[in-house]
Amino acid sequence: MYSNSIENEKPSILLIGNAGVGKSSYIRKLANRGFSDFYTPTTGYVETSIAGLCNFIELSGQEPANIYAEEVLARANRIYLMVAKNSRASIEQIPLWINKYNHLNLNYTILVNKCDIEPIGFILEQSLHEAIEQFDNYVNIHYISCKDGPLFV
Repeated sequence: MYSNSIENEKPSILLIGNAGVGKSSYIRKLANRGFSDFYTPTTGYVETSIAGLCNFIELSGQEPANIYAEEVLARANRIYLMVAKNSRASIEQIPLWINKYNHLNLNYTILVNKCDIEPIGFILEQSLHEAIEQFDNYVNIHYISCKDGPLFV
């Protein structure tokens, strides 16, 4: 029972983003389960507790209107929005994701994943700036690679 209360005191981080940006890989890497090149889409949501760190609530990026979102939102203390450095589409969706969960009044941390890969056909910094310019007061950006590190928590 004691360990259960400690687990409940850890921050709960809502991890959102488009399909294929690396949300599951990020959690897997933080939990010291290594990196996998195989893509298995998350369905619905998955809760993962990382010992001594935090609880993650990963929402599927496959479903435009995730039916589980409202069920898990009340437990979130932070929001991490993950995009992929090589996916202009995921970066262009930043305003959609921020607006979708803006009612939670939580700050966003954007994790730009796949920093080990060069973007193709667009300028990353310009695209990021355009996507978040209306949200500058709420957004922190960290560049990560689930494959090679470093990670941000």
